[in-house]
Amino acid sequence: MATSTTPHHRLTRKELREPDEFVSLVDTAGDYVVDHLPRVIVGAIGLLVLILVGVGLRLYSNHQAQAAAEAFNRAGDVYNKKDYKAAAELFAALAGEYPGTSVGRLSLLY
Repeated sequence: MATSTTPHHRLTRKELREPDEFVSLVDTAGDYVVDHLPRVIVGAIGLLVLILVGVGLRLYSNHQAQAAAEAFNRAGDVYNKKDYKAAAELFAALAGEYPGTSVGRLSLLY
């Protein structure tokens, strides 16, 4: 079976001295940043604010879940001591205070 050979393109010295695509891309990006510096700064600050808000919301969500888990454990301990009326009140309070957490929704079952 014969294989087709494609002739290789020989680079000339002029082509070798030209910057490659990566260098051209970096130069173009650098020129854009210099030409639009205020926009780039505002965009970077906006991105930083979004990241900080996301981290803050995540920390708040984790704190709420931890507090709900502790309250659920306390209510479960009261339930295990066979004080069903007090346990029912604790579970109802937990469901009302932390409705967005998994244990808050689970407390409705108890």
